[in-house]
Amino acid sequence: MNIMYLRQDNKYSKGGEYMSEYRKVGYIRNISTQTIEEQFESLKKHNVDKIITEIKEKSNENHYQDNLKECIETLNTNDFLVVNSIDVLGDNTNDIVEILRQLDMKNIGLLILEIPIDDINIEDINVQKIFIRQLIYILTWINNREIEYIREGIRKRQALGVCKAKGTKGRPKKYSQFADDPNDRKIYYKVLSMLNNNVPIKQIAETTGLSRNTVYNIRNEMISNEMREAEKNDDG
Repeated sequence: MNIMYLRQDNKYSKGGEYMSEYRKVGYIRNISTQTIEEQFESLKKHNVDKIITEIKEKSNENHYQDNLKECIETLNTNDFLVVNSIDVLGDNTNDIVEILRQLDMKNIGLLILEIPIDDINIEDINVQKIFIRQLIYILTWINNREIEYIREGIRKRQALGVCKAKGTKGRPKKYSQFADDPNDRKIYYKVLSMLNNNVPIKQIAETTGLSRNTVYNIRNEMISNEMREAEKNDDG
């Protein structure tokens, strides 16, 4: 874990680490909207005690939050995790919500620098409880709505006869359980496995070498198949 200590004007030190009544620990990770350097400079201006950097290795893509989770384990009640933007916490909604739940469970505050806070004592732990739980609610709602939009789109295509049943003539799908190439079938089942484990679309595309659109198509087909199975069970 890459750690840089910044503040040295607090009341006392412990184990070589300067401490105050509570700590502010910055966390940075490479994201598309901000570089590591930009995040670092921003956190320096907000008087954090130290900054932890997530180093993502290609061989360890499924554990891209390891340093963040380790950091949360070391934080105490009323400490604060400081990030520039919420997407630093994870590549997808589920991963972000998981981190927020961990913070809420340990009574750790969250400061998101890109969210302007006026006339509110955001460092009050009671305010933080409300803030974090509202974030969890909103993100969960957005995620559920996105899934419902996908399902609704599938229903409409089925009603219009766009979704073709197995055996209908047409161009065969390259990646499916019926793919001619065994390697294509293998990739298809690998994508299904990663989707079922809530691996981000971007990461699946990078790992398998498929385009995001192809991964999205496989995901939509998977949801469609789940809906058909659920409808069969309801009819039965």
